[in-house]
Amino acid sequence: MRMGTERLEVVVVGGGADGLELAFNLHERWRKAFRKGAKITFITSGKDLLDEKGNKAIAEVEKMLRGREIKWYTEMNVTQVEKDCVYAIKKGKTHTFQTQVTFWSTGIAPLDFYQRTTLPEFMGYFLVDSQLTLYGMENVFAAGDCAQLYGPVMDYVQHGKVKTDSDTRENLLNWRPNPPKKGEYSAAAGEVLGKNIYQYLTHGKLNGWKPKKDPMLTIGLGNRLAIGTKMGVVSMGEMAWKTKNHYNKMFVKKFHREQLFKGQVEPSNSKFYWFNFSG
Repeated sequence: MRMGTERLEVVVVGGGADGLELAFNLHERWRKAFRKGAKITFITSGKDLLDEKGNKAIAEVEKMLRGREIKWYTEMNVTQVEKDCVYAIKKGKTHTFQTQVTFWSTGIAPLDFYQRTTLPEFMGYFLVDSQLTLYGMENVFAAGDCAQLYGPVMDYVQHGKVKTDSDTRENLLNWRPNPPKKGEYSAAAGEVLGKNIYQYLTHGKLNGWKPKKDPMLTIGLGNRLAIGTKMGVVSMGEMAWKTKNHYNKMFVKKFHREQLFKGQVEPSNSKFYWFNFSG
């Protein structure tokens, strides 16, 4: 049964793999639901569709977008969203996009809360060492989207505070969080975080963590297809989707209680507080 006879106008705001996967899957689902499918527009403020994944991966993604008649715009900042219209600006010129449904899939940004604390932070992210303890502290932990390894930013930081010299301010214009604020890094850090909290409460040895330089990236295209890339190699098709589906199921399974404390005794009689600072 068709839900309508008109072509649905959709705008997806936000780059990276998440926004692209959303656009691809909306196209696949709604081409079946609406007689004329959906007209999808993809807007990102980034210079490329996929940061740091190479020209070959970007070219394949662009090919997939063209094949599905999904229009994309890079280096464009959305300034206003209304019920039936999205306004964006690029190089001083305002662009208007008609829409019936708008999806917001932008990246991570730190909350102002971090900058109002006395805890060591950099650009709004808590500074941690490889064991995910805060700079200069042994019993405060942070990982994922709220944390930044302090090693790569020591040129900018002194005693947990940002330097104020002109060279530092100039370099900060090109600074990017390390590790990048992406799910694969947060998941990997989360495993070490959980183990280290347990080790601390039971007086064990803390583990170190080093982010992978080029983790595998897979983007679902809908209809049991995906595109994957790692170390410059790009694959596409059902096998890439099966790989993505396998790892997604493994990730979700980690949150089952029996997996969280597998082979461990849940710590008791310990005063421990967990704060979630996700935006």
